Order: sequence, then structure tokens, then C-alpha cells
Amino acid sequence: MTLTTYQDLRTKADEVWARIANPPRTLIRVVDATCSRVVGAGDTLERLRQEVQTRGLDADVMATGYRWSKLPARAVNQCCTRR
Repeated sequence: MTLTTYQDLRTKADEVWARIANPPRTLIRVVDATCSRVVGAGDTLERLRQEVQTRGLDADVMATGYRWSKLPARAVNQCCTRR
């Protein structure tokens, strides 16, 4: 069994974080916490994913918690209003 060093773990984590903090495509984040599920966040998340796929939009849809929702938002209006 090989143990992974801290630096190896940190390098992998930084690569993943970079794709979230500075996405190469439009990233639509939907807060998916217990309180938001009660008011339909799950349905909203699924519908957004369907619409992005149906319309062939160059965007990703991501379920987040409240901390993730604090990341700087990219302009999603262009993506979502395109028909």
C-alpha cells in the first residue's frame, strides 16, 4: 500500500478547485441545502440541467451548499436567455 503525501493531495485538490473557482465554461450554481429543497431546489436543478442539454448551451450546472454560492458568479444571463 502506498501512502499519498500531503503535497500530492494538495496538488490534486488545487487542480479540482481551479476548475470550480475559474470555470472554463459558464457555471450555473444552484444552492441545494435542506431548506432550499423544501422550496424546490431539486426540481430547479434538474430542470436547469435538462434545459442546458436540450438547448446545447456551453454551460455546466452544479449543486452547491451555501459556502459554494459565495463564489464570484459569472454572467449566466447570456447563457440562460439564449434561445
